[in-house]
Amino acid sequence: MSAVRFSIVIPTRERAHTLRFALRTCLDQQFDDYEVIVSDNCSSPATKAVADEAASPKVRYVRTPEPVAMSANWEFAVSHARGEYVTVLGDDDGLLPHALSQLEGLVQRHSPKAVRWGLVLYTWPTFMLAGHENYIRLPLGNAVVERDGMEVIRSVAESLESYEDLPMIYNSAIRRDGP
Repeated sequence: MSAVRFSIVIPTRERAHTLRFALRTCLDQQFDDYEVIVSDNCSSPATKAVADEAASPKVRYVRTPEPVAMSANWEFAVSHARGEYVTVLGDDDGLLPHALSQLEGLVQRHSPKAVRWGLVLYTWPTFMLAGHENYIRLPLGNAVVERDGMEVIRSVAESLESYEDLPMIYNSAIRRDGP
C-alpha cells in the first residue's frame, strides 16, 4: 500500500455509538490525501459494523486479537499508519472540515517534525456531571510559533509550562521520521 500525507488513527473499544460521529467528521474533510485507521480493541461486532457503514476506501479497520491495555491499543493502531504525519483522534472526538487542509498548509510552509494545536474540549449531552453537558472550550487564534522541543520539555519539567504545551500524538500531528 502506498503512503498518504496524513493518518488519522482512532483507537476504540465498545463505543460504536460515538465512533460513528467521529468517523463522519474524518470523512468530511476538504482535503483528500489521508487515511483513517479504526483500531478496534476487541470490541463487539458493532464497532466493525460502524467502520463498514462508512463505506470508504479511506477507512481501514484493524482489530486486536484480544482486549489489551489502552496504551497497547494506541501502539497497535499507530503501527498500522502509513501517513507521513500521524495523529490520534478519540472515538468520541471529531475534526472540523478544514482541519487537514489547514494542516497541509502548515506542513507545506514549515516542514515541521510536529504540529501541535490547542486542545478543544466538548462534553457530550450525556455527560455524567449535571450542569456540564454541551460545554465547549475552543481556543481561538492562528499564530504559528516554532519552539525548541528540549526547551519546552525543560520548562514543563520545571513547572513553568503545562504538559499540554508539549507536542503529543493526541492534539498534534507527528511526522513519522520526526522527534
